[in-house]
Amino acid sequence: MSMPEDSQPTNEQLQTQLLELSQRLEHRDLLVAELQAVNAKLHEQLTTAAEQIALLKKALFGRRSERFTQSPHQPLLFPIEPIAGDEQSPSAPAEAAPSEPETGPRRRRRPKRKRFEFPQFLAVTRIEHPLPPDQLACPCGCGDRVVIGEEIHKQLEVIAPSARVLEQVRFTYACPHCRQGAHVTTSPKPANINEKGVLAPKTIGFLGQAKFERHLPVYRLQEEIQAASGMWFSRSVLCGALIRAALGLRPLRDLIQGQLLRSFYLRIDETTARVLRPGTGKTALVYLWVYVGDADFPYRLFDYQLERSRAGPREILGDYRGGILSDGHSAYSSLIAESQGKLVDLGCWAHARRRFDEALAVTNHAFAPEGLAWVRQLYDIEDRIKPASFAQRLQVRQQESRPILDQLHQRMVEIRPTLRPSSKLAEAIQYPLNRWESMCRFVTDGRYAIDNNEAERGVRPSVIGRKNYLFFGSDRGGEAAAIWYTIVNSARFNNLKVLPYLYDLLERVPQIVPEYLTTGDATRPFDCLRPDQVTALEQLLPDRWLQAHPEHRSDDRQRELEDANDARRRNRARRRAAVKA
Repeated sequence: MSMPEDSQPTNEQLQTQLLELSQRLEHRDLLVAELQAVNAKLHEQLTTAAEQIALLKKALFGRRSERFTQSPHQPLLFPIEPIAGDEQSPSAPAEAAPSEPETGPRRRRRPKRKRFEFPQFLAVTRIEHPLPPDQLACPCGCGDRVVIGEEIHKQLEVIAPSARVLEQVRFTYACPHCRQGAHVTTSPKPANINEKGVLAPKTIGFLGQAKFERHLPVYRLQEEIQAASGMWFSRSVLCGALIRAALGLRPLRDLIQGQLLRSFYLRIDETTARVLRPGTGKTALVYLWVYVGDADFPYRLFDYQLERSRAGPREILGDYRGGILSDGHSAYSSLIAESQGKLVDLGCWAHARRRFDEALAVTNHAFAPEGLAWVRQLYDIEDRIKPASFAQRLQVRQQESRPILDQLHQRMVEIRPTLRPSSKLAEAIQYPLNRWESMCRFVTDGRYAIDNNEAERGVRPSVIGRKNYLFFGSDRGGEAAAIWYTIVNSARFNNLKVLPYLYDLLERVPQIVPEYLTTGDATRPFDCLRPDQVTALEQLLPDRWLQAHPEHRSDDRQRELEDANDARRRNRARRRAAVKA
């Protein structure tokens, strides 16, 4: 039986149904694409959050150093051949390398107890402990026992610092025969860094060394002065004395800046600080910039700025011509771009290594350890040629470092397109690629350093200090702190004992440039000084002052640092020898 003709759908109805189905299908495809996009975005956010959590755990519970040791059980996908001359490296002596790889935990040797030799100029107080009279009798009954020897145990006793009052006496003279007051005269006295204050120059030197080298806040200094003198001075008195002394030392700070700008290249870094804003009860963010000179001008200059813009470096650098070794911050990049070739951009491999180290903690990609291995080879070469001359460094860098850079660049270009753009490994690769010409510039001149670690070490004292005193009381106090940091850290950079150096500065600088002792003249240009004043100030630069006072060289600190570096080199050689075996 056939169906009636009116029950059959017409062509128009079929086309309408087909159109509706196609629209539904298109809508479903759009919905699926949108859900896939949302899923991909959420997956990327989840991956980024997982990387951040891993980095947070590494910061909280992991080791702080960026030491990388290749696992002998997990070789690299592309093995890196050892560099030429690595076995003869003076930093990795043959006797330090074990003949067999260590398979178990190495037993730690107990270090020998160091025997201290006390200097002969120290006063000695002898405290004797004889036997009581009732114990002198010999048990055999033959009489009393006598002393046949001594056992001496020496200890160093440090007594709280003492204080004294200085009376600056000026005599007034008059003629006993005439009564004219115009002929009365008073004897002069040398210019004083704290002319109308109650604290003597050496007291201010003690305050400056305690606050800006030992990082003690002012309330602790109040207690130390009270322990020595029995007197309590308010914080405003101590801070005012430090600020006035900083204004008096401003010429030496300006001279250090002028010397730094003669360097072949500068290492620059910055760190944050806080300053109190009166009337608001709040603190504002400010910045301390540090500039480190090369080997011929071993000084550290600190500059106080209200913001992290290029205005601060532009003011300091002026017409400087030379290299700028930095972390690649936009302030430096813009200054280099507008300098028309006067400034040369230098890259920092420590920042690149740090990014690879972070990527290694959050990814299992094979290139993370491989990238660290390449960077490690660059540092192995630098460690070996550290005592060499500039010409020898250049030759070794061209022969050994340049091929490593070429191979590393080729691998990074191959790997980069295969990675998620927001991943830590992609960021680690993109950082040196964006500045590749600058990152390779250290192989073009033996005077350049491979990284900016010296500047980062330069900002460390101010970072330790801000954790203790929290903030500056005013912008004027921040500028004074920058002057103190410049002088104190330049002295430490030259292995000087800071306290004797400050004692001499605070006595002699006011006599050389007395016009800087008043607040109104403290901002006068350094160029206004007479040539004889500049010559006298140059003798107070840390490196030149050390030549005149070699007894104030801090050999103990330098020796301890060298011993620690030698121990690190031996441990590094031992670990790498175990990996090669």
